[in-house]
Amino acid sequence: MFALFSIQYPVILFAIIPIAIAMLLWSGRSKPSQLKHSPANTAVFRGAVKTGLRLTCVALLLLALSSPSAGVSTYAPNYTVFLMDISESVPVSAKISACEKIRTVISSSKNQKFIFYLFAGKAYRLDSNKAMDFFTEFDRKTVFTANPSPARLSVREQIFYEYFLKGIQKGISAASENGPPAIDSPHELRAILNNLQSWENSIEISETRLGNAINLACAGIEDSLSKKILVFTDGWCNETAGETNRIIFSHPDCVFYFDKMDAEGDIDVIAKEIYAPIEVKVNEPFDITVAVSATAKCEAAASLFINDELYQAMNVFFAAPNQTANVTFSGIQLQKGNHTIKLLVETQMDSELANNSVSKIVSAIGKPRVLILEDMQNASYYLKSALDNQDFTVETRTKANVLPLHILLDYDCVVLFQLSKTTLNTAQEIQLERYVREYGGSVFFIAGPDEANVAALHNTLTEQILPCNLQDPAEVAPVPQDEKPPEKGPAPEKAKAEAPTVAMMLILDKSGSMEGTKLQLVKESAIATAEALYTEDLIGVIAFDSQAYEILPLTPAREKDFVADKISRITADGGTEFFPALNMAYKNMSEIEAKIKHVVLLSDGHTALANFKDLVAKMTQANITLTAIGIGEDFDSGIMANLSQWGKGRFYFTYSLEEIPQIFTKETTKVLEIASEKRPDARPGTGPLPPNISTVPPAMKDIPVIAADADAPVLKKTDTSRLPPLQKIITVLPKNFSNTILFSDRKEPVLIFGRYGLGKTAAWAGDLDGAYSEKWLSWDAFPGFISAVTRSISRVTEEPALQPRIAMAVDRINKKTIATVFIPEEYGGFTTAPQFDCFYSVNDRETECAMERTATATYQTAIPMEQTGIFYYFNIFINAEGFPGYTKKIACIIDYPGEFYNKGANSAFFDAFPEEPPSGISEEKRERSEKLNLSLYLLVPALFMFLADITIRRGI
Repeated sequence: MFALFSIQYPVILFAIIPIAIAMLLWSGRSKPSQLKHSPANTAVFRGAVKTGLRLTCVALLLLALSSPSAGVSTYAPNYTVFLMDISESVPVSAKISACEKIRTVISSSKNQKFIFYLFAGKAYRLDSNKAMDFFTEFDRKTVFTANPSPARLSVREQIFYEYFLKGIQKGISAASENGPPAIDSPHELRAILNNLQSWENSIEISETRLGNAINLACAGIEDSLSKKILVFTDGWCNETAGETNRIIFSHPDCVFYFDKMDAEGDIDVIAKEIYAPIEVKVNEPFDITVAVSATAKCEAAASLFINDELYQAMNVFFAAPNQTANVTFSGIQLQKGNHTIKLLVETQMDSELANNSVSKIVSAIGKPRVLILEDMQNASYYLKSALDNQDFTVETRTKANVLPLHILLDYDCVVLFQLSKTTLNTAQEIQLERYVREYGGSVFFIAGPDEANVAALHNTLTEQILPCNLQDPAEVAPVPQDEKPPEKGPAPEKAKAEAPTVAMMLILDKSGSMEGTKLQLVKESAIATAEALYTEDLIGVIAFDSQAYEILPLTPAREKDFVADKISRITADGGTEFFPALNMAYKNMSEIEAKIKHVVLLSDGHTALANFKDLVAKMTQANITLTAIGIGEDFDSGIMANLSQWGKGRFYFTYSLEEIPQIFTKETTKVLEIASEKRPDARPGTGPLPPNISTVPPAMKDIPVIAADADAPVLKKTDTSRLPPLQKIITVLPKNFSNTILFSDRKEPVLIFGRYGLGKTAAWAGDLDGAYSEKWLSWDAFPGFISAVTRSISRVTEEPALQPRIAMAVDRINKKTIATVFIPEEYGGFTTAPQFDCFYSVNDRETECAMERTATATYQTAIPMEQTGIFYYFNIFINAEGFPGYTKKIACIIDYPGEFYNKGANSAFFDAFPEEPPSGISEEKRERSEKLNLSLYLLVPALFMFLADITIRRGI
């Protein structure tokens, strides 16, 4: 009923006053009783009626424009909002059960309006009409026609998403009629997964943020209406129960009910934690305890792997649901270095496989680790053998495999073995310099026999690290012919008679998409390929973009510097068209004689169509084989696979830039293995065997080596009276504050020690490959001597009794790791703040992080870990006055999203909230006062009067 009348624009009513006066005058003149029935009087009557209709119509229009309203009593609609958790932690059976409960609530409720939301990390509102159609028709049997099985679980999950979540958006109105989408082949399943990926990314199904969903749902309804919020969730949220409570209390006009989304008999075993020390002593037994849990009563097998090899497997019995068991593996012993520990837990009928394994890296310290960087493979054979015999762990790498800083930190000493200027690029030199200066690493420089090669390092970052200055290249005199070292290839007369065995042509993509690290790695790999060939083999390089460019004509592999210089000049630019380059390679290779002629094509893009098959057929007829390498995600896999098949070669592809050098190495090794059958007596310059040191040019004279200080610690176990001579010494100039331990009888420095930043360095002014050092390498005390030199500069591998303590706490829910550093009082923790230099690295990308003081002698930093399943490396250097620098590298990982860490309903979460609602929700009718706008009610009669006026005027 009407309770109150009001007008929004009363000014308009003043216009009605003259109309009202006119109507009064009209009514006084035109009384129907006074009119006689005559044609004239009838016309007058019609005119009066028309005038009255017009005046009334105008009056109604003016009154409608004034927007009058009246207060009325109505019944308030009752809203029920459904919030359904579809995050990854909720099992599919719980999602199906929630759909059935929603259907029951809808069918049993009265006087209700419904709103539907799906939520995970974000919330998504469904079209109410389509959702109503789906839920009222929902039938579990039509969604899943096959019986559930563990092997089909992930497929069932995706069918559910496709049919339910996507189906609602597309307007599915009857589940019983449409049925589930059929999956008849892996291709159809892949199409379903691809369609869902963007939607799942937008809703962030790897997280659960209930608070955001509640805020969104409450904001979608007017505050004056009755609202009930029905939340279906498993309770494992990124927010705590307290935070959710605060959000609920901020909406006092809403009534909340919570329903547990729990697995209906699903079994899920979860690998939770590996409790192991970050560091252990080499070969010192220790225990590892692991935590595993299960959502239901079952028996599982827990297997511990060390570096992907099974260490031990144990059975675990879970007597009750949601039980956590600790399993201990004893007597584990590790060698020096980092070791990946992996726990795998398995059971029959496991409903979720993503959370079945966790990993951790444990470092074994004690035995020094040495990295030898060399130009040529096996050039450091004798040095490596000596260190191996002295209880070192030694690795050798060529220039194509130089490692970034966070990997360098794994080594106690880096040996630069007879390197050329092209071995380390500027970026790698910067990493090496930081390794020594900032993190206390050590470098042992072996000069080698070539003065020009050593002088080329003058004024480089490498020289800056060393304890000596290298000779200016302009001051290096040509080496007399009779002092050249013996050739490491075949004897001259034999080489002269031998034709090249291998001719290899590299076709490299230099298009714009190759710019940066990608092209740099390719160039370094190409140079390494050339150096791996035999001295008499031929190497050529063709680069291409939209055109082909001959970068390096077929050149003997012994011309290392010339080859490296030409390849290093390649720059990225242009498009991608490799048919001209392939044709150029065919012509060049056809003109030479070689037992093996091989072409390697590398590209990261698509090329235009061309007659590749005929061209490769010509190459095959000319005994030219072809291998194709595709890198990245956009290379032309179809054409490149066919090229390698037609060309009787191999086809490689990789999405990881770090694998490019490995592919080149693998391909070169394969070619050399094939070639070895054609030259069984030959040996490459790089050599799989150690160089022959038994032949020294007769003109070379021994140069005595003398100890500057026989009591020096590094010479403590060496009989300095028996030091062997060298046949050649490279001129170097010791820097200030360096210490020369050995020199020649002509006072030429031979062994120099020094410091650079926080690290130590040493330099040997000669070779150690046998060219001029035969007597040193054959000396029985050489292994002990070279071991003492290496140990004297290596970082301390035994942890001191007094040291900071670091704790790593992984936060799976918020995707981060908290690193906490505790500084002992004696280390300065309670007085002056120590200096920190910290960074974390992932996928060879380094990011600095700052330490913040959180308590006395306690510091923290957070490492964001957005990616799961890969290791993040936390590197920290601590420097306190009066104490040695402390360096530590710790690996951390989130193996799987936090959604999978806890399965089944979180009972503790639901204890703070009301029980689930009854099957139906009904509300008593409740009156409320509401304003009713009367404008429409005035416009309708005005329209009828207007039509009546028109009818009268036309005489109808």
